[in-house]
Amino acid sequence: MEAANKFSPKEFLRKRRPEKFSDSIVEETGTLDRAFLEYYLSSLNNRSQELQFESFSKAVCEKVICSNLLEQTGPVAGGDGKTDTQTFPVSEQNRLMWYEGVNESSHKERWAFGVSTRKDWKAKCKEDVKKIAGTNRGYVKAFNVTNQFVKSDQRSDLEDKLSKEFDLDVRILDRSWLLDQVFKNNLQDIAIETLSIPVSYERNVTLGAGDYRKDVELESLNKKISTEVEPKNITLEQVNWFLRVAELSTELEKPELECRGLYDRAINVAEKFGSNQQRLNAYYGYAWKAHFWLEDIELVEQNLVKSIDCISDSESSTKWEKVVTLLNVYRGHIKITGFDGNVSIDEINETVLTKLKEIASDDTKPSNALLAETHIEMLKLQQMNSVSDTAPIFASLKKIVEKSEHLVGYPFEQVFATFNEMDDFFHEVVEYEDLMDYLIESTSKRDGEVQGAIKYLKRGFKRLETGKPLQAITLIGKALSGLYKEESSEAVILGLRAISSAYESVGLLWAARASALFASSLLIDDFWKHDFLNEKQVESFIRLCWIELRLGRLGQSLQWYELSLVVQSRLGESLISENETTRIDAYISHLLLNERLESLKTLECIPQSLIRLGLLNSSGFLQFALGYDQDLKEVFKDKNEKELLDYLVLVRDYDFGISKANLEDISVRRGEIETNVLGCKIFISYPMRTPYLELSESILSIVESFFATGHLNNLHAKESKLEIEIIADDEDELSVSHEIDDSGGLLRVIVTCSSFEVETINKNAQLALHNWGSEFLIDILCRIFYVNDPKSFAKELIADDKGMERSVSFASSFAATYNVIGKEALKDY
Repeated sequence: MEAANKFSPKEFLRKRRPEKFSDSIVEETGTLDRAFLEYYLSSLNNRSQELQFESFSKAVCEKVICSNLLEQTGPVAGGDGKTDTQTFPVSEQNRLMWYEGVNESSHKERWAFGVSTRKDWKAKCKEDVKKIAGTNRGYVKAFNVTNQFVKSDQRSDLEDKLSKEFDLDVRILDRSWLLDQVFKNNLQDIAIETLSIPVSYERNVTLGAGDYRKDVELESLNKKISTEVEPKNITLEQVNWFLRVAELSTELEKPELECRGLYDRAINVAEKFGSNQQRLNAYYGYAWKAHFWLEDIELVEQNLVKSIDCISDSESSTKWEKVVTLLNVYRGHIKITGFDGNVSIDEINETVLTKLKEIASDDTKPSNALLAETHIEMLKLQQMNSVSDTAPIFASLKKIVEKSEHLVGYPFEQVFATFNEMDDFFHEVVEYEDLMDYLIESTSKRDGEVQGAIKYLKRGFKRLETGKPLQAITLIGKALSGLYKEESSEAVILGLRAISSAYESVGLLWAARASALFASSLLIDDFWKHDFLNEKQVESFIRLCWIELRLGRLGQSLQWYELSLVVQSRLGESLISENETTRIDAYISHLLLNERLESLKTLECIPQSLIRLGLLNSSGFLQFALGYDQDLKEVFKDKNEKELLDYLVLVRDYDFGISKANLEDISVRRGEIETNVLGCKIFISYPMRTPYLELSESILSIVESFFATGHLNNLHAKESKLEIEIIADDEDELSVSHEIDDSGGLLRVIVTCSSFEVETINKNAQLALHNWGSEFLIDILCRIFYVNDPKSFAKELIADDKGMERSVSFASSFAATYNVIGKEALKDY
């Protein structure tokens, strides 16, 4: 046990992660040891250094107790103010910027300080407290700082007696306390400077390469905090600065007091201005640094509990991963040191385990569920008392990882890195070796797939830039199947956005919409996992807004535009340019002024929504068209009626350079959408509600994307028209089937779909949709198109160009729409 108690988490991690610690060389010349400073403090009166002792005491108290102490004025200590120094009021916002002398109340309470070098410290303390209480200024605390040594029992007795007598919180800080603060917090320079101590002590630091980079970043962030941060309105981006400053300062191994203060500040800022994820990051970061740098297990406890409370309602396995990590660190410390914790580790473990089991049971989010299963096994692993007992856990982990092979949301590389760190402990366990063999083989395979896919992606980008969209679709489509992995998610998003542009450029708007929607879904995963919002999400939503407008779907377009405004507002930045807003407003006006009056009457509820979104012109034009022309005339009061009408005609007839669609009528019971593929017009009729709307969108998107490159594969239409009718089935379980009817001379497809709930779509349901989509494509392929050489066609489009994967992967607009907007998306249109 004695050896265990000497375990140092800091030295343990320093050996494994030296880059996380300071690599600077510190040289100290001269000495200021505790014994000399103690003697120097005890003999201040001999040198008439009473005033210097006041400066020293104030400086130490500002570092340790509170930062807001008034500068003392006057010729002698105490003076007429009855105190040697006192606090001054500070706003709650400015207090957030403190990282020294951080406390909860000195900014709003009056605290008084008396400093003395009298040997009769007890009498002096009584006098000072009596004077402080007699001022009737509402002091709440009274601190008495003395250069004398005070026995702890005498200090406690006098504090209690004076506190009771004068209704003040009295604290006595003696020479021992001062010495502790100086040497614990590296305040030797303050002591030397304020007390004029005759020593030549110097502490010279030669920055290492790693510390130099961190120091440059730290200096830059501190400058930005001091010049750019407005304490009353700290942005999400700025919240991250405070946490990063705390991290860098700790890794640079700055004084412990400073590091603690910086983390306290970061947490305070995150709690007031940050997102849930930023609060979790602050708690987690402080707990991690508290264990491996500050070696304060009680701080780990406190922040572990805060982390759990912070995400108690979260369904994100990624967030719970931080809690699992801290819980395993805490349990490991208890095992090694025998520490008797202040919280029940078993109760905490049960709470976390219950939540993870709940998440793991939700098979509608397969990646999230598998990651939760991984966390459960990691918790079990930490509870094992013998290495030999871990075999079943590693066998279970191998099965979990195998299931994740084709899931873009499972952090495969991160999981591999975690298990790889365990090699020193479990290398003799056969099941661990089996797991690592599988992970290494899979990593090599995945790396190869990603590298190959990236090459296709780059070629596709070049084809798109040189005006060859069909070739770009072929190449990017090949790339995407190899990129559906968590570690290459950024490349997937880039590919989806590029192929969406390619589809749009050849008029395949449903395929363009599907790929843009899929990209948005992947982008918004950052929010569901980490509460992270960024400008790419805004760009993606604006793109969807435009595609929906080109399809004539005003309600859906406004919803995407509103979502982009919400994200922009949360980020606190102007990401949507005034020109972009004007273009959207103008194009909506253009569509509205080209609609028939009968259609416009169904939009009477829209003007207020347009005004709320800042689309004032389109709102005014719509009201004018509906007969409510007074508001528009007021806006354009500088124009007479003829000039106003001429302006409306100009907007109506303006050539925006893109095809114009009629606005969708959402007041009907059955909706209709259409497309044109290789000369064949395809019409879909569907019940105007979920999930049939999403199914109709998916059908057109998979048809467009699959046959997009048909010209390159010598496909020719033999039917000029295809009608698809979607019929609702009352079954709750997901089922989709189709029948082809050509008996009347017109090709028709009847699709029967159950009224399933979108949020119930799990991995098996997605597979069922995938299989149905594949069958549907093959059936209509043979019915509507001539295929000159079926074998060659199958090899080129299906095998080589991965046309089936390219199209059917977009079929789940159900899941994508639900992931971004929610199941009430259709009701909100």
